[in-house]
Amino acid sequence: MTSPIINPAALEPLFAPHEEPNFHRVRAEKPGDPAKVVKGRRPSSITVANNLRSFVKACIHRCQAYTVDRYETGVCR
Repeated sequence: MTSPIINPAALEPLFAPHEEPNFHRVRAEKPGDPAKVVKGRRPSSITVANNLRSFVKACIHRCQAYTVDRYETGVCR
């Protein structure tokens, strides 16, 4: 049997769905080596993407700081 075209390890998530994406993969230095995991967001050439990232990050921190009374719905305002 031939080897798969796609490396299944490259499809494994680097963070949980509820975590902020703080890691990304970059190409290995030599062909055949696994991809390297690098800390930090992958820079985007799309300006609006970078602006949205900072806006969403600020909103998330605001929501985390929001204290929820146990009788409230927990909706971030």
